[in-house]
Amino acid sequence: MSACFYHQNAAMAGIDLHTYWVAGPPTPAGPTPVPVPLSPHVVAVPFEWRATQWKATHSVTSVGSPMIQRGYDIYAVPHVPVPVGPPHPIAEPLKLLEIHFTAGSEARMSISSVTGCGEQLATCLLFLAGANVNCWDPIPSGPTNLVLSPSSVLTSPTLGDYIGALVGYYVDGAFDFAFGLLGPISGHIWRRAPDLAKLLFGIDGDPADAAQDKVRQLVNEAVEGMGL
Repeated sequence: MSACFYHQNAAMAGIDLHTYWVAGPPTPAGPTPVPVPLSPHVVAVPFEWRATQWKATHSVTSVGSPMIQRGYDIYAVPHVPVPVGPPHPIAEPLKLLEIHFTAGSEARMSISSVTGCGEQLATCLLFLAGANVNCWDPIPSGPTNLVLSPSSVLTSPTLGDYIGALVGYYVDGAFDFAFGLLGPISGHIWRRAPDLAKLLFGIDGDPADAAQDKVRQLVNEAVEGMGL
Protein backbone atom coordinates (compact mmCIF):
# COMPACT_ATOMS: atom_id res chain seq x y z
CA MET A 1 0.00 0.00 0.00
CA SER A 2 1.16 3.51 -0.77
CA ALA A 3 1.05 6.52 1.52
CA CYS A 4 1.76 10.21 0.94
CA PHE A 5 4.30 12.01 3.09
CA TYR A 6 3.09 14.71 5.45
CA HIS A 7 3.93 18.31 4.55
CA GLN A 8 2.99 21.72 5.90
CA ASN A 9 0.17 22.19 3.40
CA ALA A 10 -1.64 19.31 5.10
CA ALA A 11 -4.60 19.83 7.46
CA MET A 12 -6.22 17.97 10.35
CA ALA A 13 -9.90 17.89 11.30
CA GLY A 14 -11.99 15.70 13.57
CA ILE A 15 -13.59 15.27 16.97
CA ASP A 16 -11.77 15.37 20.31
CA LEU A 17 -13.40 14.43 23.61
CA HIS A 18 -13.09 16.77 26.59
CA THR A 19 -15.08 17.73 29.65
CA TYR A 20 -17.91 20.21 28.99
CA TRP A 21 -19.34 22.25 31.86
CA VAL A 22 -23.12 22.54 31.87
CA ALA A 23 -25.10 25.13 33.81
CA GLY A 24 -26.87 23.08 36.48
CA PRO A 25 -29.51 23.95 39.07
CA PRO A 26 -29.62 27.63 40.07
CA THR A 27 -28.31 28.80 43.42
CA PRO A 28 -28.09 32.28 44.97
CA ALA A 29 -24.53 32.47 43.66
CA GLY A 30 -25.54 31.42 40.14
CA PRO A 31 -25.98 28.12 38.29
CA THR A 32 -24.16 25.06 39.59
CA PRO A 33 -21.30 23.92 37.31
CA VAL A 34 -21.89 20.30 36.24
CA PRO A 35 -19.10 18.47 34.36
CA VAL A 36 -20.02 16.26 31.39
CA PRO A 37 -16.93 14.12 30.61
CA LEU A 38 -16.02 12.97 27.12
CA SER A 39 -18.12 15.55 25.30
CA PRO A 40 -17.37 16.06 21.58
CA HIS A 41 -15.37 19.08 20.47
CA VAL A 42 -14.85 19.85 16.79
CA VAL A 43 -11.21 20.52 15.83
CA ALA A 44 -9.65 21.70 12.58
CA VAL A 45 -6.24 23.20 11.92
CA PRO A 46 -3.66 23.52 9.12
CA PHE A 47 -0.24 22.00 9.73
CA GLU A 48 1.47 25.37 9.39
CA TRP A 49 -0.40 26.57 12.49
CA ARG A 50 1.65 27.11 15.68
CA ALA A 51 3.79 23.99 15.85
CA THR A 52 7.20 22.46 16.52
CA GLN A 53 8.60 24.22 13.47
CA TRP A 54 12.07 22.74 14.02
CA LYS A 55 10.57 19.42 12.85
CA ALA A 56 9.79 20.91 9.43
CA THR A 57 12.43 19.99 6.83
CA HIS A 58 12.76 23.27 4.95
CA SER A 59 15.45 21.81 2.68
CA VAL A 60 13.25 18.82 1.74
CA THR A 61 9.90 19.73 0.20
CA SER A 62 6.78 18.18 -1.29
CA VAL A 63 4.31 20.11 -3.48
CA GLY A 64 6.43 23.17 -2.71
CA SER A 65 5.96 22.83 1.06
CA PRO A 66 8.38 21.65 3.79
CA MET A 67 7.98 18.00 4.70
CA ILE A 68 7.76 17.18 8.39
CA GLN A 69 9.35 14.71 10.77
CA ARG A 70 7.75 12.24 13.13
CA GLY A 71 6.67 13.98 16.31
CA TYR A 72 5.69 17.25 14.62
CA ASP A 73 3.20 18.67 17.11
CA ILE A 74 0.60 21.35 16.38
CA TYR A 75 -0.02 23.63 19.37
CA ALA A 76 -3.07 25.58 20.53
CA VAL A 77 -5.53 23.67 18.36
CA PRO A 78 -8.89 25.50 18.30
CA HIS A 79 -11.75 23.49 19.84
CA VAL A 80 -15.46 24.16 19.37
CA PRO A 81 -17.67 22.19 21.78
CA VAL A 82 -20.82 20.47 20.56
CA PRO A 83 -23.25 21.64 23.28
CA VAL A 84 -24.80 18.91 25.40
CA GLY A 85 -26.65 21.51 27.46
CA PRO A 86 -26.46 25.22 28.30
CA PRO A 87 -22.82 26.14 29.07
CA HIS A 88 -21.90 27.28 32.54
CA PRO A 89 -21.02 31.00 32.20
CA ILE A 90 -17.73 30.72 34.11
CA ALA A 91 -16.58 27.09 34.23
CA GLU A 92 -17.04 26.39 30.50
CA PRO A 93 -15.09 29.43 29.17
CA LEU A 94 -12.26 28.63 31.62
CA LYS A 95 -12.25 25.01 30.44
CA LEU A 96 -12.08 26.10 26.80
CA LEU A 97 -9.09 28.33 27.59
CA GLU A 98 -7.36 25.39 29.30
CA ILE A 99 -8.08 23.10 26.35
CA HIS A 100 -6.89 25.65 23.79
CA PHE A 101 -3.59 26.45 25.48
CA THR A 102 -2.70 22.83 26.30
CA ALA A 103 -4.01 21.23 23.10
CA GLY A 104 -1.85 19.34 20.64
CA SER A 105 -2.04 17.20 17.51
CA GLU A 106 1.06 15.10 16.91
CA ALA A 107 2.25 13.18 13.85
CA ARG A 108 3.17 9.61 14.79
CA MET A 109 3.13 7.46 11.61
CA SER A 110 6.54 7.38 9.93
CA ILE A 111 8.74 5.30 7.66
CA SER A 112 12.00 4.08 9.18
CA SER A 113 13.80 3.92 5.83
CA VAL A 114 13.07 7.52 4.79
CA THR A 115 14.53 10.47 6.65
CA GLY A 116 14.72 14.21 6.20
CA CYS A 117 17.36 16.33 7.95
CA GLY A 118 18.39 13.27 9.96
CA GLU A 119 14.96 12.28 11.33
CA GLN A 120 12.21 9.94 10.13
CA LEU A 121 9.60 11.63 7.95
CA ALA A 122 5.94 11.48 8.94
CA THR A 123 3.46 9.94 6.52
CA CYS A 124 -0.20 9.25 5.97
CA LEU A 125 -1.63 5.84 6.82
CA LEU A 126 -3.01 5.18 3.34
CA PHE A 127 -2.72 7.30 0.22
CA LEU A 128 -3.47 10.91 1.23
CA ALA A 129 -5.26 10.10 4.53
CA GLY A 130 -3.63 9.93 7.95
CA ALA A 131 -4.39 10.46 11.65
CA ASN A 132 -2.63 12.24 14.50
CA VAL A 133 -2.39 11.76 18.26
CA ASN A 134 -4.73 14.41 19.64
CA CYS A 135 -5.44 15.77 23.09
CA TRP A 136 -8.44 14.00 24.57
CA ASP A 137 -9.10 14.18 28.31
CA PRO A 138 -9.23 12.47 30.66
CA ILE A 139 -8.49 9.36 28.54
CA PRO A 140 -5.88 8.92 25.79
CA SER A 141 -6.74 10.07 22.29
CA GLY A 142 -8.74 7.83 19.98
CA PRO A 143 -8.44 7.75 16.17
CA THR A 144 -11.22 10.29 15.55
CA ASN A 145 -9.34 12.78 13.41
CA LEU A 146 -8.45 12.80 9.73
CA VAL A 147 -5.31 14.30 8.21
CA LEU A 148 -5.32 15.07 4.49
CA SER A 149 -1.90 15.48 2.90
CA PRO A 150 -2.18 15.19 -0.89
CA SER A 151 1.18 14.77 -2.55
CA SER A 152 2.84 13.18 -5.55
CA VAL A 153 5.61 11.92 -3.24
CA LEU A 154 4.60 8.43 -2.07
CA THR A 155 6.18 5.65 -0.04
CA SER A 156 5.25 2.08 0.87
CA PRO A 157 5.02 1.45 4.64
CA THR A 158 5.90 -2.00 5.95
CA LEU A 159 3.79 -4.00 8.39
CA GLY A 160 6.35 -3.05 11.03
CA ASP A 161 5.86 0.64 10.22
CA TYR A 162 2.11 0.32 10.81
CA ILE A 163 2.31 -1.75 13.99
CA GLY A 164 5.16 0.36 15.36
CA ALA A 165 3.15 3.54 14.75
CA LEU A 166 0.14 2.01 16.53
CA VAL A 167 2.30 1.15 19.55
CA GLY A 168 3.88 4.61 19.56
CA TYR A 169 0.41 6.14 19.26
CA TYR A 170 -0.84 4.43 22.41
CA VAL A 171 2.40 4.91 24.35
CA ASP A 172 2.05 8.62 23.57
CA GLY A 173 -1.55 8.56 24.73
CA ALA A 174 -0.77 6.61 27.90
CA PHE A 175 1.92 9.06 29.00
CA ASP A 176 -0.33 12.03 28.18
CA PHE A 177 -3.05 10.41 30.31
CA ALA A 178 -0.73 9.60 33.23
CA PHE A 179 0.76 13.08 33.42
CA GLY A 180 -2.62 14.66 32.75
CA LEU A 181 -3.86 13.12 36.02
CA LEU A 182 -1.49 15.52 37.77
CA GLY A 183 -3.22 18.42 36.05
CA PRO A 184 -3.38 19.94 32.55
CA ILE A 185 -0.14 21.86 32.97
CA SER A 186 1.73 18.67 33.91
CA GLY A 187 0.40 16.95 30.81
CA HIS A 188 1.39 19.92 28.68
CA ILE A 189 4.93 19.99 30.11
CA TRP A 190 5.31 16.25 29.48
CA ARG A 191 4.13 16.60 25.89
CA ARG A 192 6.77 19.23 25.19
CA ALA A 193 9.61 17.73 27.28
CA PRO A 194 11.10 15.38 24.63
CA ASP A 195 11.07 18.17 22.03
CA LEU A 196 12.74 20.61 24.40
CA ALA A 197 15.37 18.04 25.40
CA LYS A 198 16.17 17.46 21.73
CA LEU A 199 16.09 21.14 20.80
CA LEU A 200 18.12 22.46 23.75
CA PHE A 201 20.47 19.59 24.56
CA GLY A 202 20.41 17.26 21.55
CA ILE A 203 19.02 14.45 23.74
CA ASP A 204 16.68 11.88 22.19
CA GLY A 205 14.43 10.71 25.00
CA ASP A 206 10.89 10.20 23.70
CA PRO A 207 9.62 6.82 24.99
CA ALA A 208 6.98 6.69 22.26
CA ASP A 209 9.69 6.98 19.59
CA ALA A 210 11.74 4.25 21.28
CA ALA A 211 8.75 1.90 21.59
CA GLN A 212 7.72 2.55 18.00
CA ASP A 213 11.20 1.83 16.65
CA LYS A 214 11.67 -1.34 18.71
CA VAL A 215 8.34 -2.87 17.75
CA ARG A 216 8.85 -1.93 14.10
CA GLN A 217 12.26 -3.63 14.11
CA LEU A 218 10.88 -6.81 15.71
CA VAL A 219 7.93 -7.03 13.31
CA ASN A 220 10.04 -6.39 10.23
CA GLU A 221 12.56 -9.02 11.31
CA ALA A 222 9.77 -11.53 11.93
CA VAL A 223 8.27 -10.86 8.51
CA GLU A 224 11.65 -11.24 6.82
CA GLY A 225 12.23 -14.49 8.75
CA MET A 226 8.99 -15.89 7.34
CA GLY A 227 10.12 -14.95 3.84
CA LEU A 228 7.14 -12.64 3.27
